[in-house]
Amino acid sequence: MHIDCINQKKASVWHPKLFLYSLAGIILCLWSCRTTDNLIIPDNHMRTTEVLYPEQWTWETIVPGIDYCFYSDNTVPLRWHMVKITLNTPGLELITYPEPEQMQPDTGIFTGITTQQFLKQTNVQVAVNGSPFKYPRGFLSSSRENTGIYIAAGEPLSPPIDRYSAVFFYTQTNGDVRAALSRTQSDVPETAETALGGFFYILDNNEIIPFSAASLNSRTAAGIAADGSILYLLCIEGEQKHISTGVTFEETALILQAAGAVQAIQLDGGGSSSLSITGKKTIPYPLRKVATILGFKQINHQNSD
Repeated sequence: MHIDCINQKKASVWHPKLFLYSLAGIILCLWSCRTTDNLIIPDNHMRTTEVLYPEQWTWETIVPGIDYCFYSDNTVPLRWHMVKITLNTPGLELITYPEPEQMQPDTGIFTGITTQQFLKQTNVQVAVNGSPFKYPRGFLSSSRENTGIYIAAGEPLSPPIDRYSAVFFYTQTNGDVRAALSRTQSDVPETAETALGGFFYILDNNEIIPFSAASLNSRTAAGIAADGSILYLLCIEGEQKHISTGVTFEETALILQAAGAVQAIQLDGGGSSSLSITGKKTIPYPLRKVATILGFKQINHQNSD
């Protein structure tokens, strides 16, 4: 009997790889989606504030205009990272991914990268994941298709979804840069130079918005000060429950409110939640290639790494 050794060798290499990839995906899915029934969540979906944020906030300056706060509480357990961006700081530049030329014409499809890759490629000091996305060519592909509004350099690159919110940036007549939030993506003004879609409002006029869902999860969220001059970007870890349980939507809003935000929205969360900062290992889930990324670069500062 003739045996095709070449085909047999290929099969022996390919099938184990495929099996391992599938097994890894199943394990990651089960690990990230496992139940948190043993954690008691109050009816208002907010645990005691003593375990959610520090009594006294300590901010570390990364570069002029970018300050960082890290919080952990091993009793919950809980870990989160936040950056405070003072938008009018001289030399501060906003950079997003992808740029128009990085998207395929007519399809809107582009290659997803991690926030850490974006940070290294562009030399920004801060990078955070933005909008939710689709897998147009399958889960294992690096191709991404943005879900919701995306405007880069004043050019609309992805259409709005009315039921979702957005964060956008514009320049006032005096030259000051401001951030604003829009409850409905179609309400983002034409003057917006940059806009990234998220999910829903969680903090509106300093009022925390209640949700019916009470799950604890990883979260990425954006909040703004009353005049839009300060942007808060929050990344909460929650994929490895023994390290950090994650939080509810209301708890996310409470943390941002305590930091100084009066409005806030959800960005893409779960395994996509990632905040990368130059010189710090703050990215919880480095393997997830996300879609849109929001970055800030201080052009008067040279990264040391």
